[in-house]
Amino acid sequence: LTKRDGTDVLVEYGGGTHGYLPERPEMRATLLFYGPRIAPTTLHGARLIDLAPTVAPWLGLRLEGADGVPLPITLR
Repeated sequence: LTKRDGTDVLVEYGGGTHGYLPERPEMRATLLFYGPRIAPTTLHGARLIDLAPTVAPWLGLRLEGADGVPLPITLR
């Protein structure tokens, strides 16, 4: 990568990764929902594809044909 003035910013690039295997517990992401209507709960194994089906009804939206399923999060 070269800046406009011609100086190199990145000389060597080794590539990147999209993510890590979920089988490695130390590499799992954290998911936090917070708000006055969110009841306290702990979820294990939430998937990224489950976020939209969870939030859509809260926003009054219909989401048909999603791959994920709503997470068991109770609203007060």
